[in-house]
Amino acid sequence: MAREGKPASVQRAIVAVAADRPQAPCDWLPQSGAVDPAAKRRLREIRRKLDPFALKEAIERALRRILAQPLHSSRPTGSLRSEAALAKAENITN
Repeated sequence: MAREGKPASVQRAIVAVAADRPQAPCDWLPQSGAVDPAAKRRLREIRRKLDPFALKEAIERALRRILAQPLHSSRPTGSLRSEAALAKAENITN
């Protein structure tokens, strides 16, 4: 991996910069030697089909659907606060 004609400090800096870049598994796995060629082809195909903007929209739609649902608690009404806290809250609002 040595780069001809470059001092060792520059070589280390190049490697450090490349290692610091965040990458998705679809990007770094094919570059590693840990994956067979068929899996590399599948990963590259998946990566080619990914659309980050469409993924963002799908996530936002799902979150809107989840957040639109009413909140339900399995606890009985009033069990989350003591009677004293409820009375104090009523006095403040009145």
